[in-house]
Amino acid sequence: MPRYVLANSQNGRFHGDTGRISGADPGSPVDAALALDRAMGRAPRGYGRARRESGDATLDVYQLSASPRLRVGASDDECLAHARRHGTHVATLISYLS
Repeated sequence: MPRYVLANSQNGRFHGDTGRISGADPGSPVDAALALDRAMGRAPRGYGRARRESGDATLDVYQLSASPRLRVGASDDECLAHARRHGTHVATLISYLS
C-alpha cells in the first residue's frame, strides 16, 4: 500500500506520516487521515474531499512512492519537504465531527 504524508492546509505544517505508524496500511487518503487520528489519540472525525484552493480545507495529502527513499529518522520538516519534492499531491480533505 502507498505511504501518505499529510500537511495542514491552513498553515502548511506537517500533520503526519503513515510510514511512522506500525501496521498502518491505508488504501486511500481518507484512510490515511483516519489512521493518523487513531494513532495520535485524536477524537474521531470524518473527512470529505475539498478543492485544493478551498479556504475551508483541512489537510493536503501527498503520496510517496518507494523511491527516492526518505532517510530513517527524518524530522517532520524533512519528511514534509521530501513529500512535496518527490511525492504526488493526491487529495485535499476537509474534516468534520462525526
